[in-house]
Amino acid sequence: MASTSKPPHISDYQLICMIGEGAFGQIWLGRDALGLYRAVKVIRYEDFDSLESYQAEYHGIRHYAPYSRKYEGLMEIHHVGIHKKKGYYYYVMDLADDLRESESITPDYQTKTLRAYLGEQPDHRVSPQQALRIGIEVAESLSYLHSVDLVHRDIKPENILCINGKWKLADVGFVSRCGGKTYVGSLGYIAPEGPGHPSADVHGVGKILYEMVTGNEVADFPECPSWIFDNASEAAHFQELNAIILKAADPIAAQRHQCGWSLLGELESILPEGRHEPSVAGGGAAPDWGRYVYAVLAVGLVLAVLSYVRLVDQALEEATMPPMEDLAGSK
Repeated sequence: MASTSKPPHISDYQLICMIGEGAFGQIWLGRDALGLYRAVKVIRYEDFDSLESYQAEYHGIRHYAPYSRKYEGLMEIHHVGIHKKKGYYYYVMDLADDLRESESITPDYQTKTLRAYLGEQPDHRVSPQQALRIGIEVAESLSYLHSVDLVHRDIKPENILCINGKWKLADVGFVSRCGGKTYVGSLGYIAPEGPGHPSADVHGVGKILYEMVTGNEVADFPECPSWIFDNASEAAHFQELNAIILKAADPIAAQRHQCGWSLLGELESILPEGRHEPSVAGGGAAPDWGRYVYAVLAVGLVLAVLSYVRLVDQALEEATMPPMEDLAGSK
C-alpha cells in the first residue's frame, strides 16, 4: 500500500513507502545500508493530545526490546531512535512476509497479518489443523512474554504477523509489566476483567482461535458454525480444538488457562501423533537410533580411557616400585 506522505529522515535507512497507519503511528517499509528490508514505525508528538499518551508506546518498547533478541519466537526490535527537536521517535523491527508470498519486496508489498491472511481464505477461515498450528505459534510467542513477567494487552488478528513463515505477536506498544491498571485493548478481545494479567492475554488468543476455525465474527462467540456437521473428520478436529477455545476465552478469569505456557501445553497435547517424530512404515514413531549409538560409543570411550589409565599406572608401578609412603606423598 503506497502512500504520498513524505517519509521522515531515519539515519541509515531509506524509507520506501508507508505500509501501515494507526492511531499510534505510521509504519514504513525501510531498507538499511546492507540492503535488508525492515519495518520502521514512526510515532509523532503532533498526533497526540498529551505527552503521556505520546510516550506510552516508548514505554512499551522499553519493556519489550531487551527480550526481543533473546527469544526466537518474538518479533525482534533492531533499533530505537529519538528526534526530540523534530518531535518524533521510531523503532526498527522485523518486516513481515508479503501477503502475496512474493520472494522480492516491491512497493506493492502487503503486510501479512493474520487478519489479512484470513481475509484471503474461503469463508475467512482455515482448517482446524491449520488453526491449531497458528495457535501454537502465537501461544509460544505469548509464553515468552509471560515468562519474563510481561503482558501484551492488545492481542487481535491485526497484531499477529507472519515473519519468515512463523506467526508472532506484533504491535508491542502496549506491552507492560503484569498488573498494569491502564485499560487498553480492542473491543471483542479484551477480557471482562480488563487487561494487565496473563490470563487476559490468553482470553484474546482464545477469541482469535475461534475466528480462525469458524470464520465467524468475534462477536459471535461461542456460536458454532453449521459446517461442522458436514464432515465427520473435520467436526472431530473442531470439537477437540473447540474445548480448548472455550476454556481460553472463558469470561471467568479463574477458569481460563492462567498463562501462555498453560495454553501452549494444551494445544500441543492435541497435535496429531508423529508431528515431531518421523513415522516408520508401520505408522509408529521411528526409534531414535542415533541417541543409542552415541550412548554406546560414550560408554565404550569411558571404558577405554579407564583401561588405558590402569595400564599406565601398572607400568609405572612396576618400573619404579616406590615405597608406599613416597607414593602417598606424591598424590
